[in-house]
Amino acid sequence: GIYSNATTTITNSTSYGIKAYHGKIWNYGKMTISSNSDGNYAVMIDRSEAYLRNMTISGGTGTDPLVEVWQGQLTLNGATIKDHQGDLFYADRSTLQFEGTNSFTDSSSNRCVVYFKYTDFDINDYNGSTTINGSNTTGCAAFNLERSRGKIRNITVTGAQEALYAASSDVEIQGGTFSSTGQSGIKLVEGSRFEIESNDNDVSITSSAGDAIEVRSSFLRLDKDSNNLTISSTASGRKDIRIRERSTVDLRDHTYANVKVTGASYLHIENGATVTTLNCANASIIHNEGTVTNTSACDSTNYISD
Repeated sequence: GIYSNATTTITNSTSYGIKAYHGKIWNYGKMTISSNSDGNYAVMIDRSEAYLRNMTISGGTGTDPLVEVWQGQLTLNGATIKDHQGDLFYADRSTLQFEGTNSFTDSSSNRCVVYFKYTDFDINDYNGSTTINGSNTTGCAAFNLERSRGKIRNITVTGAQEALYAASSDVEIQGGTFSSTGQSGIKLVEGSRFEIESNDNDVSITSSAGDAIEVRSSFLRLDKDSNNLTISSTASGRKDIRIRERSTVDLRDHTYANVKVTGASYLHIENGATVTTLNCANASIIHNEGTVTNTSACDSTNYISD
């Protein structure tokens, strides 16, 4: 194992800035890694365990991930990772924990900013905040989850595509801001299971170009807890919540403005929840125990009211 409490600066002109291979790295000092050209990873955690604190990592012309974790365990605390032509952060078959204040910012790229695959994660469970800024990133969502599971307590994600895109993933969100200027704020597909509640922090999910939340072949539970819950699309013809392709959605303890249910999906509006405008069709089923203000765009054959 390697232990460091020093101030280190690396200009990466070799294959890796730092690499752990079947080993351990603990960095409690300050480390700066820059100028990562094609084929040069700033950080590679390969079947290893690492604790990285106070890292500043800036990319270069490379298209490989700037930071990659492969079958490893990583705790990231106080990292700034930015400006690269490949993915900023990629984890596969790994376990991650984000602590402190972490920032991922891509100035211009068609790659993903953060991508978790087959990964267990815990983002700011007890303290700190994480920012993922993909506002100039085209061709990929800012934060991507594939067959991953974990908890998010405090995060800010901005995307020119989706802010958060999840496929076949299980996630609990207890606080965070997700905003998109090009697609959905959050998009769930392929059997994802999400519970989103404003428990420890406010939750805000917005889009200026797409639906705020889009659910396809997935499960979603929304619950306003002790903090604010905001779900809003300002795009013409789009919805705050769009439910399709045999999805199941459970709405609790809040007023949801504009909801559309199609494609043999099931919507449960619990006692204490209100939907202002409901649109439903195509064999969808709505079980209403709460309040629906406007059902004029909802086929009565799909509607069950208690």
